[in-house]
Amino acid sequence: MRLPQRLAPMASALRRGRRLFFPLLTVLSMPMPMNAAWGPWVPAQQAPLRWEGRVLFQPDGAAVYDWSNVRLHLRFQGDALAVYADLGQNYLDALVDGKRVAVLGRSPGVHDQAWAGLGLTPTGRGAAAAYVIGGLGGGRHDLVLSKRTGPNFGPVTLRGLRLAQGAALLPIPAAPARRLEFIGDSLTNGYGDEGTSLTCKELAPYENSSLSWARLVADDLGADLQALAYSGYGLVRNYGAAGPSSPDPVPFYYPRTVLAQPVVWDRHRFVPDLSVVFLGTNDYSTQPWPEDAPFVAAYRAFLAQVREGRRADYPIILAYPDNGSSLAARVQAVVADETAQGYKVLGLGLPPAGEGQFGCDWHPLAVVHAHWAQLTEVIIKKTLEW
Repeated sequence: MRLPQRLAPMASALRRGRRLFFPLLTVLSMPMPMNAAWGPWVPAQQAPLRWEGRVLFQPDGAAVYDWSNVRLHLRFQGDALAVYADLGQNYLDALVDGKRVAVLGRSPGVHDQAWAGLGLTPTGRGAAAAYVIGGLGGGRHDLVLSKRTGPNFGPVTLRGLRLAQGAALLPIPAAPARRLEFIGDSLTNGYGDEGTSLTCKELAPYENSSLSWARLVADDLGADLQALAYSGYGLVRNYGAAGPSSPDPVPFYYPRTVLAQPVVWDRHRFVPDLSVVFLGTNDYSTQPWPEDAPFVAAYRAFLAQVREGRRADYPIILAYPDNGSSLAARVQAVVADETAQGYKVLGLGLPPAGEGQFGCDWHPLAVVHAHWAQLTEVIIKKTLEW
């Protein structure tokens, strides 16, 4: 699926850097006797599994989710496990003991890495494929399954898992006390951040939200994350819209657990310490642009929506491209208006990518996300005294 968003090249240079890739462990690709070689069925909703992000649980215990950076955390004793999931066009990072050991998805060969697109179909679990992660060496392991792709690629249905016979689930550490919320578009999803050129034949394999600035900030600060970003969608106007506004921009979807269903997320289940909003790129990427006053008014209305039910001094950071653009000026106007009204709203200018720092469709590479994360962490630490 090709997303309808291209950003204009941006001029300022960032410091150069290299993207790091971890070597992958063996991922078993041969059919295995699923009932004989593996332990009992563990539904996705079962304790002590822990979910990070918005997830809609089904009556059979399956988990449905589509926002990027949704994560499943578990701890187990053993050498291997099988993950049963309907991924569609999505990809998941499998992180074991803090290192990426596999990428679950359908297209092998990206970056010449042995991805795990296994397609095993165990009986009794519908059409879910079994992605078997092995060669872990026994002992205790912490596994994180992290959704790399944003909601444009549809939902994931993770039905459950099985451990190798003799293995066991272990109690998992409690969720971090710190919590962050990021709201945005493709620039928050990590669209094309692992791209090897400006034109990518496929987009999903090169979108890695695990390397997005939102995830890097959360990991560096030891916080749980909700990343609510929709590529190609804006604050009031989506990419390529015929008029100056769209009926379904990001604020329309912000309350939802998953985008495709009008099931409202219970805000009491995740109360962040701070929100970071980076919207407007799609609003101003093509003509006709929104007018100044409606855009500023809509932004302030959305901030009221974000603050709803939260403490009076709830802090929000508004990010904008630090390039002297009309968008930057309008976001700065929102910051000034909100501050004058007594709200705790701070502006954050993010330097644009420089030469050689663009991936798919002129989107910034992971090195740019890393720099943005550093800048964001400074203001969060100061604001929250972390």
